[in-house]
Amino acid sequence: MDVRKEMTQSIFLSGGLTLIPGFRKRLELEIEKLTPVKPRVHASPYRYHAAYLGACVHALGDAFRETKITLAEWTQSSRNADLFGTL
Repeated sequence: MDVRKEMTQSIFLSGGLTLIPGFRKRLELEIEKLTPVKPRVHASPYRYHAAYLGACVHALGDAFRETKITLAEWTQSSRNADLFGTL
């Protein structure tokens, strides 16, 4: 199933670097080169804080309680210890 059309219609910019003048237009032009579908890029004036706001919303929901891990769980994972050392 090709989902490119749907994906190019739901691009949301976030982060401070997306505030660079011309970023949105350049992204649209680059995507148009890759796919025949005209992209729809959404750029909120609050995108500098979008990742933080999204994390806050996620932390308040049920999904966070189901997916979070505790420090004890993190520490018990040998892979985390190998990659990051012990806390």
